[in-house]
Amino acid sequence: MHNIIILANPSAGAGQAQVLARRLIQNRQFGSDTLLLEPTSVDRARSQLDQALTGEDQRLVVIGGDGTLHLAVNRVLEKGLGEKITFSLLPAGSGSDFFRSLRYTGRTANEPGDSGQPRSFPVDALQIQWADGSHRYGINTVSAGIAGDISAAMAASATNGFAAYLRATLKAFLHHQPGKFLITIDSEPFFRGALTLIAVTNGAYFGQGMKVAPKARISDGQAELVAARAMSRQSLFFRILRIYLGNHLGAPYVLYRRGREISIHQASPGTLDIDGEHLPGGDLTIRVIPDALKFSCDP
Repeated sequence: MHNIIILANPSAGAGQAQVLARRLIQNRQFGSDTLLLEPTSVDRARSQLDQALTGEDQRLVVIGGDGTLHLAVNRVLEKGLGEKITFSLLPAGSGSDFFRSLRYTGRTANEPGDSGQPRSFPVDALQIQWADGSHRYGINTVSAGIAGDISAAMAASATNGFAAYLRATLKAFLHHQPGKFLITIDSEPFFRGALTLIAVTNGAYFGQGMKVAPKARISDGQAELVAARAMSRQSLFFRILRIYLGNHLGAPYVLYRRGREISIHQASPGTLDIDGEHLPGGDLTIRVIPDALKFSCDP
């Protein structure tokens, strides 16, 4: 068993993640009992993590973007190891929105105990369940509407990075049509009508730095729902820019509510983005799992 696992996405940050991971190994930053994983595909990443996670107390250092962290979180929670694994996150990907949320939260770590384990603090997770019973876990944001369109364009893109994301955003702006949604929060009807954007968040940021949920905290047992009503393409750019800056919650075109369980029905199932993973939409329920994960305060 290896006490420390480093999961590095070789392609993240144009190879920066791989360089950083190997430098940490060479410098013995985490000691000699360290396993370096550099999977070249999602399937290999899942397989290698499943073999490396033993069920004992371990530290998992994730070097990459939101997608790499999302994969690791899903493997840990699927194996029921949320209390056993302590995460560390070193951002190196094209999107590192959860890292922004970690810095934004201002959470104080627990004092180190006699065990010598890294100082850590709890983080909530989101469980996303579709009508057919299938599910995924998320740690940052579940989004639909124009965000789902951008995710679909990114999934079809041969490249990643900011330039690819900008192209995907422009494509989505040109072709997006608002969808009709029915939203229930904690078993109470909340909204029925057309929306351009819907985001259910644990963290404050998504979309490569968009401060969509400025009141969000990653360990308060609540999810934030932020949605933008249907709008014209002429209004879309400037209103999305306001959301990017984080001063939109009082705007008349914005819906906002907190809750522990959020159900979403789409009249015409579109596409969904969960922490950078492109998935089909449809009817789904998002539940907060309080204190599902542990994150280290130490790098």
